[in-house]
Amino acid sequence: IGAFEFGATATGPEGEVPPATNRLAVTSANPFNERALVTLTAAERQHVAVTLYDALGRRLGVVFEGELSAGIPMALAVSGRDLPAGVYVLMVEGERFRDRLLLTRAH
Repeated sequence: IGAFEFGATATGPEGEVPPATNRLAVTSANPFNERALVTLTAAERQHVAVTLYDALGRRLGVVFEGELSAGIPMALAVSGRDLPAGVYVLMVEGERFRDRLLLTRAH
């Protein structure tokens, strides 16, 4: 259902790395057509599972499951190729981090 790739942390003045926070954000258009791009960042290193659900709460598949490094954003792509138009929930469940994001698949 998805692919992932690793990103890099942004640095502040004089090369300082800003404090990490838990964050899940859409980085592409929403509603989406071909794929939705999201970025996931955890404040602490931990195991996370990112799962896609439809509007009725049915689990469609796991987008990513594995170790997430502290403060390093991870880019995830959710393919819309096999999804009908509608609303979907992207759920992140980690050891110390839980979040969700609504994604809308356009026609």
